Amino acid sequence: MRRRKELTEDELRIIKKKISDEEAYEAFFKDCYLRNLRPTTIEYYKNEFNGKKRIINKQLVEWVQKDVESLILQSKELMKVYYY
Repeated sequence: MRRRKELTEDELRIIKKKISDEEAYEAFFKDCYLRNLRPTTIEYYKNEFNGKKRIINKQLVEWVQKDVESLILQSKELMKVYYY
C-alpha cells in the first residue's frame, strides 16, 4: 500500500480528540497488557509515569517536545549521567 500525504477523516478525528491523562494511561496500560508485557514491566512504567508527573507539572497529554527534553535533562542530572 502506498503512503498518502493526507489524513483520513477518521485519523483527523483521532488526533483532534481531547483526552485526559487518565484516559491516556488506561489506553497505554491496556496496550501493554494486550502485548503481554510482564507485570513488573507494567509496574515500572506506572512508577515512572507518576514520577514524571511530579517533575513536569503539566498534563502528560499536553506535553510538547520542550517538556520531554526538560524531563530527560532533569532525569540525567538526578541520575548523575553525564554526556559530552
